[in-house]
Amino acid sequence: MARKFLLSLTRNQQLPFDYNIDYETAMDSLGGNSGNNIFQYSLQSMLRANDIDVEKIRWENMTPAKADFINRNYRSIVVAPANLLSRARAADGSLARWTKLVRCFRIPVHIVGLGAQADYDYPLDFLSGCRKQVSDFVSAVLDTGGKIGLRGYFTQEVLHKLGFKNENCEVIGCPSLFIKGGSLQVDKPDLAAERLVPMINGNPVWNHPQIRSYFQDYPQACFVDQDKFFRLLYYPDELGRKDLKFVARKDNVWLDMYEAGRLKFYGDYGSWVEGLRGLKVNFSFGSRIHGNILPILQNIPAYIVATDSRVRELAEYFEIPFEKLPQDLPPLYEFYQKADYGAFNRNFRKKFEKFSSFMASCGLKLETSSPLPAPQTNIWEIPAAARESMIRQAKICRSSRSAYGLYVLYKFFRRCLRGEFRF
Repeated sequence: MARKFLLSLTRNQQLPFDYNIDYETAMDSLGGNSGNNIFQYSLQSMLRANDIDVEKIRWENMTPAKADFINRNYRSIVVAPANLLSRARAADGSLARWTKLVRCFRIPVHIVGLGAQADYDYPLDFLSGCRKQVSDFVSAVLDTGGKIGLRGYFTQEVLHKLGFKNENCEVIGCPSLFIKGGSLQVDKPDLAAERLVPMINGNPVWNHPQIRSYFQDYPQACFVDQDKFFRLLYYPDELGRKDLKFVARKDNVWLDMYEAGRLKFYGDYGSWVEGLRGLKVNFSFGSRIHGNILPILQNIPAYIVATDSRVRELAEYFEIPFEKLPQDLPPLYEFYQKADYGAFNRNFRKKFEKFSSFMASCGLKLETSSPLPAPQTNIWEIPAAARESMIRQAKICRSSRSAYGLYVLYKFFRRCLRGEFRF
């Protein structure tokens, strides 16, 4: 019997992220969101006690010969597809491709941290657009003899609605928080408002009309982007219409933050941790679940403003302080004052033990005594040439909105003539 396990991730987390690759390749390697690094790094780190190979397996490059090789040489496959159960993933064909992929295998396919995606209030009517695709995928996994670990109780309710029972579908949360074992605790110091050094995240938070006040109140605050700003930060000469809308914002918040060096993008786990430490962050706030989980792993309290079921059910399961993103934002310090980690600290060990038991039922041992060495990179800082180019464009934008529009149009036609149209 084969003893090796195949761990399918979007990228090998022992390798540093390459900031020199183009936007499309970068987003593909991150699964569309740099927050995916957090749970994938944690999973790879914890499973290193087993004999594992790490590879990105996908339906598009799966041949009969490759499927046969995997079936003969591996004991099982471990996959962490996150919020796969959604109407959007059904509409774009992702669910169907995953189902076809799973059906290639005659060995168990174990799913860790599977989640459904719906609105904040947990409506089940989203299933009207994906009922069959979700059922087919879950059935395909169970038919391999695999087990399914769920992100939270809403996802469990979704599977109950479709007729699946608890025997092989268990709520375990997300692997990201378990990298340090069951001893994780979060201490919240009694800080005065002026001592707060916040790290803010999440597109809904960035787009909130009042967000500028937070950056004005806390000059050391930074914003960590996980997808939208990559091209703006590293390839300012290749911007498209979606990128330029941030630069052209009337309140100049993007340009002000950029010029002050307060916009960040971290492409791997190691650089994110180094960034937290270097900036001396002591509070995390925003709507990104993994953008807040990483600070929690560093004993930094976080407060989450959830906007959908994905974030809400994980925050509820782990008892991380959260609420729905309010229409009117109160002073940021009020969120810090409300961040109570009593329940999180009391119950975390039990959740780790439950996760550990689930992984053992899949035949997997966990290593949490020390994390996998994080890739050492110091190249996430924006290159000087890219920074000079963006600041040059920023000056044009500040001098005249109409002039900037003409400048963008000029660049657009130049790229068309060079055959580099990437809008």
